[in-house]
Amino acid sequence: MSARRRPMRYGHTEGYTAVCFDSSGRFIVTCGYDGDVRIWDGFDDDDPKSIRVGEKVLSVAVKDNRMVTAVSNNAIQSHSFPDGLPDGVLARFTAPPVHLDFSSSGGRVAAGASDFVIKMIAVDTLLQTTFIGHEAPVLSVVFDPKEKYLASSSCDGTVCIWDISSQSRVVSWPILPAVNDVKNARSPCRLSWQPGAGQYLAVPVNLAVRIFQRDTWTELADLTAEGITQPVTVATWSPCGRYLSAASANGQISVWDWETKSCRVTVNHEKGYGISAMAWNPLGNGQIAYTDNRGQLGLLEAVMISVDEKQEETYEDLFDREVVGSPKWDHPTERGATEPDAHDDVDEDVPVLSRGRQRLLLFEDDSHDADSVAAGSDVGVKTTELPSLPVSTPVYQGPLPTTQQKAFQPSSTPTHLSHRFMVWNFVAIARSYNDTEDSAIEVEFHDASVHHAIHVPNTLNHHLADVSAEALLLGCESSEQFPSKVQCLHFGSWDGTKEWLCDLPQGEELRALCLGGGWAAVASNIGLLRIFSIGGLQRQVMRLPGPVVALAGHRQHLLIAYHRGVGFDGEQNLAVLLLDVSDKGRSLIDGSPLPLSVKSYLVWLGFSLEGCPAYMDSAGQVCLLPGSIGNMWLPICDTRQHCKGSSDHYWLIGVQEVLQQIRCVSCKGSRFPPILPRPIVTVLPFQLPLCQLSTEKGQLEEQYWRSRLLSDRTKLANDGYCSDEHLENISQQQQESLMKLFALSCRAEREFRCIELAQLMAPVALPLAIKYASRARHRHLAERLGELARELARQAEESLERPPQA
Repeated sequence: MSARRRPMRYGHTEGYTAVCFDSSGRFIVTCGYDGDVRIWDGFDDDDPKSIRVGEKVLSVAVKDNRMVTAVSNNAIQSHSFPDGLPDGVLARFTAPPVHLDFSSSGGRVAAGASDFVIKMIAVDTLLQTTFIGHEAPVLSVVFDPKEKYLASSSCDGTVCIWDISSQSRVVSWPILPAVNDVKNARSPCRLSWQPGAGQYLAVPVNLAVRIFQRDTWTELADLTAEGITQPVTVATWSPCGRYLSAASANGQISVWDWETKSCRVTVNHEKGYGISAMAWNPLGNGQIAYTDNRGQLGLLEAVMISVDEKQEETYEDLFDREVVGSPKWDHPTERGATEPDAHDDVDEDVPVLSRGRQRLLLFEDDSHDADSVAAGSDVGVKTTELPSLPVSTPVYQGPLPTTQQKAFQPSSTPTHLSHRFMVWNFVAIARSYNDTEDSAIEVEFHDASVHHAIHVPNTLNHHLADVSAEALLLGCESSEQFPSKVQCLHFGSWDGTKEWLCDLPQGEELRALCLGGGWAAVASNIGLLRIFSIGGLQRQVMRLPGPVVALAGHRQHLLIAYHRGVGFDGEQNLAVLLLDVSDKGRSLIDGSPLPLSVKSYLVWLGFSLEGCPAYMDSAGQVCLLPGSIGNMWLPICDTRQHCKGSSDHYWLIGVQEVLQQIRCVSCKGSRFPPILPRPIVTVLPFQLPLCQLSTEKGQLEEQYWRSRLLSDRTKLANDGYCSDEHLENISQQQQESLMKLFALSCRAEREFRCIELAQLMAPVALPLAIKYASRARHRHLAERLGELARELARQAEESLERPPQA
C-alpha cells in the first residue's frame, strides 16, 4: 500500500480548521477561525471561492447543492453550493455549535453544541428534534448510514448511541477523558460509521481507534500504529468501507486494512502539526484531504493497495486455503503433523506439490481462472472466484451544471437577516427591522426636500423594496392567508390617497421589482413581467425569456437580467433585456448575453446616475454599457484591487459617469455591510484595465480613453447632467493626454505611433505637435504631420462646400 503526500497549502488563519469533500468529489470545502468558508475546485485551485459566514466557522458539511456551517454566533447556517449564496438559518443554540453532519439522504442535519444539546433538523421543513443527556459540551455527532442511530461524543467523557425515532439513548460508553470545555479537550473525537450498512463504529480513544459492532455494541478491536504519541483526533472510513484512516495530535496519519487489522500506511505531517480534520474523496480514488490546527490544507493521494499487490495476496490465499486447505500449511512436513484430516477430498496417492509447481499450474492458463487450474491438473482443487479488485481509474463525468443564482434586489442585504438594508440608492435608504416586538420599514431620504423620513409597519412581511423621488415600492411573498402582494406609496399624488395594493394571482410569487419615471415593474416566479403606472394602473404584462434575476429602472428604461439557460462548471448563463416602457414600447437590447467574470455571479444591476446600464459581479468587476461601442460592456473598475484583505469586498450603491466615480461601502471580511453602525460611503475612481498602468504611457492612455468614453456618453445623452464648461474641460484633458503621449513617443523614436496619436488630435492641436517635432529634430515626422494637417483642412472645406442633404 502506498501514499503520496502533497505539499501543504495555506487555507485559513491559525486555529481549528475543518475539511470535507462535496458529493461529486470535485470540490474541497474548508472552514476556519477566520470566519470564512473556502471552496477549492481541486487541491491545485489557486483562487478558491471565499464566503464570509461569521466570526468563526467551527464545522462545515456539504450534500448535493446545499452547504451547512456551524458558526460561533450560535447558529447553523445554510448556503447554496457551490455558489455559496445564503439560504437562511436552520437552527440556533444557546452556545456555539461545535460539530455537524448530514444524513446519507441529505434530508436531515445533526449538530451538537457547547450547551450540551444535540439537535436534528429536517432541511426542508426546519422541524427540530432534540437529544438531551450529555452533561458537558458535545464534541462530535455522526449519522448512521441507515439513519436509525445517531452517535455522539462529549466532554463528559462518554460516547453515546441514540435511537433517532424514539430520541432515547441506546448505549453510553465512558471511555474518554472528562473535561469541562471543548477548548480543554485533548481530542475533538470525530466518530465515523462504516459506509453502507453501518456495521462498525470507529471511535478515537487516546492513542488508538476502537471499533464497535452495530446492534450488539460490543468492542471488536483496538487499532494502533507505531509513531502515534499523542491522542487520535479523527477517524474516518474509506468510501468502500475496507480502509480506516485516523490522524493524531502529533501529525501522524495512519491507514488500516480492516480485513487484516494491519496498518498499511503511515504518513507524517511535514511540520509535525496536529491534524484537526480529515475526509476521503467519495469517488474512491484514494485521496484524503486533511487540515491542521494552523489553518493549512493537505492532500494524500494513491492511498490504496496496488493491483499487483492485491493479485499477489489473492494468489497466496488460493495456494494456502483453497489448493492445500490449511492456512498454516507452509511446508510439506507440517501438514501431516498438525492437520492430518484437513484434506479428505484429496487422493492420498497424489504427491504433495511444491509452491513453485502450484504457481505453475495456476498460470498455465492465460485466463488466470481457478476453474482452469482445476480442470487442467491432477490435483483436486477447490475452485473459487477471484474477489473484485479496487479500480482507481479516474472517470470523466462531463461538465457539471451550475446551480442557478436566485433572484435578488440590487443594493440590498440578505433577506434572512432580521435587520437589513432593503435598498440603498442615490435617493434614499430603506431599512427593515424584524424583531419579536416590532416589524417595520424605515426610509431615510438623502435630500429632505424630496420627502421627509417614512416609518411603515411591516405587517405583510415585505422583503423587497425600491425607492425613487416619486414613490416607495414594496413586495412580499404569499402566506397561508394572503397571496403575494405589491404595495406602493406614491409621494407625488395630489389626492388624499397615496397608497395602493395589488394582489398577484394565486400561485404566483414575487421575485423582483423596480421603479422608473412614472411606472413600476414586478417580475414573478412563473416568468411574467407586469408593468404598472405609478398610480396603480396595469399597463403591460409580458413573458420573460427566462427566470428573472434582477430588475432596474431609470426614467423610461427598464433593465432585466434573467437566466438564458443552464451554466456549466461554475459559470452563470445570464442575459439582459433593455426595454423602453414609454408609449412607444420598444426593445433597445434584446437578449444580449451578460459577460460575467469567470465562475462569478451577478451581485448588482442598475443604471448610472446619468442613465447608462451597469452591473457588478461577485469577482468585483464593475462594467458599463456606454452605447458608443454598441452592445459591448466596458469594464470601468476592479473593486478587488482596492480591498486590503482577501475576505474584504465592496458593496455597490451607484455609479456616476460625470464624476467618474463608483459609490460603495467597504465590507471588512464580508460581502454585506452591517446596518449598525451606519456604514460610511466610499468613492472609488473609474479605471480602465489597460496594460502597463504602472508606467507613464499606460496611465496617459487610460486617462485619454476614459475621458473619451465620458464625453461620448455625455454627447449622446445630454440631459442636463453636464454643463458646456465641463465638456470643454473634458476635451482639453483629452488633448493634454494626447500631447504628453506624443512627446513620449518622440523621445522613444516611435514616429509611426506619433502619427497615430496625431490622427486622434483636434485640428487646432496639430500645429503644436508639428512645432514639437521640429524642435525635437524629427524633420520627417514634422513633414508627415504637415501633410496630415493639410488633408484635414481640405476635408473640412469640402464638408462646408457640400450642400446639405434633404
